[in-house]
Amino acid sequence: MKLIASFILSGVLAYEDMTFSDWKTKFNKSFLPKEESLRFQKWQQNKDFVIAHNKKHDLGESTFRVGLNQFAHMDIKEFSTKVLMPKTSVRISRADQFQCQKQFKDNGDKPPKSLTYTSTDNPAGQVQVTKVKNQGQCGSCWTFGAAAAMEAEVCRNGYQNCTTWSGFATQQLVDCASLTTWQTNNSPPVPTVIELSPYDDHGCEGGFQSNAMRYIWEVGSFVQWEDWTYISGVTEHMQQCALQTYASEAYPADNILSKCGYSKSGDEGTLKKALAQVGAMTISIDANHQEFQLYESGLYANPECSSTELDHAVTLTGYGTGGNNIAYWEVKNSWGETWGMNGYVHMVRNDDNNCGVATDPQYAIL
Repeated sequence: MKLIASFILSGVLAYEDMTFSDWKTKFNKSFLPKEESLRFQKWQQNKDFVIAHNKKHDLGESTFRVGLNQFAHMDIKEFSTKVLMPKTSVRISRADQFQCQKQFKDNGDKPPKSLTYTSTDNPAGQVQVTKVKNQGQCGSCWTFGAAAAMEAEVCRNGYQNCTTWSGFATQQLVDCASLTTWQTNNSPPVPTVIELSPYDDHGCEGGFQSNAMRYIWEVGSFVQWEDWTYISGVTEHMQQCALQTYASEAYPADNILSKCGYSKSGDEGTLKKALAQVGAMTISIDANHQEFQLYESGLYANPECSSTELDHAVTLTGYGTGGNNIAYWEVKNSWGETWGMNGYVHMVRNDDNNCGVATDPQYAIL
């Protein structure tokens, strides 16, 4: 117990002692002279928040800690604009969300008390999760969530080994599954772009995982991660679809999926069974909170979260029970390994669908 207390205290002191210069060096950040003062001001406000919140955690008033991560120079408004998607209602107003064809049906197998698809500690005895990636400053999380669902299905069926395989190229989804009406109406039309309307997506401005999965079986192939470099996290926008450049190296959709499935919306009990019986899948959450932006470790719970207005796609990789016997979901994010617990977060389970974890679960089916 003393060791734990000492570790917690040292963590608080480390942030109290950290300077803006220290933080910039750690995350390789630099700003224009005219921007430096504003960035410092926002960073200092986040530092004050981190110290205050972590003191609450140390007093037992919070189940998670926050930190000065790579987003500490942004306020929540800027963060949501540059990293998250628009809320569900906004995205629905711009394009339809494809309804996956198959609803999960319980086969009667009792789910284990805990599991994770980051190792073989699950009923399938398989790793179904590839390495943590980083979407950068682009609201392309929907591509990473959809790709993760398809990667899990490929590894479930033995076509790849998720312990060594890097997965699929999210840049293909950003560029080629977005604004397809506009791209096909170009003069001349952009090669290899297929019309997806009304199930279109919007690149760095968000999209839907089910629309992305539908695109893959419609176009018939998916380029792999290492063959098509992801650049939208730096450019902060989509590019013109260049699938024709990579078509010869693309992975056939026949070995990926033919449809997608879903679990009953809002039902965490059914989601637990689906995760145990099907495997890793993609979900959407409400991430538009300073606590999530700066999350560092522990069990994340937020009474301010919405369970319907969602703005971030992630990957559900497991579940378990943590300290004080609190149930959690294990969630893989797409903000790199410097965010959270090496890119992961534990989100509270069985708490009235907090943050919408069980609102829109989807998985790939070969």
